[in-house]
Amino acid sequence: MFPVNLRNPLSPGVRKVVLAEAQPEYDPVPALVFEREGIVLTEWALTPEEIATLQAGGRLRMYTYTFGQPFQPTALLAVGPDEMLPLETVS
Repeated sequence: MFPVNLRNPLSPGVRKVVLAEAQPEYDPVPALVFEREGIVLTEWALTPEEIATLQAGGRLRMYTYTFGQPFQPTALLAVGPDEMLPLETVS
């Protein structure tokens, strides 16, 4: 599974960031931050192996590291092609 690089929709109150950009111990994750709603959005693509695992009856697993702090609300969704946000393209 790997994060995809979302395009900023240029909506007011939405900014593009890279999570853990300055933390070499973590992989950087592109994200959109919706300031007013207090939401950080990332989208992920599955590898062919992960798709095969799910098709064979596997499950998604999500770890949330709270580091001893209160748990934050989280949502893990599957979205279809018509719901995916546009990706950044390299020209």
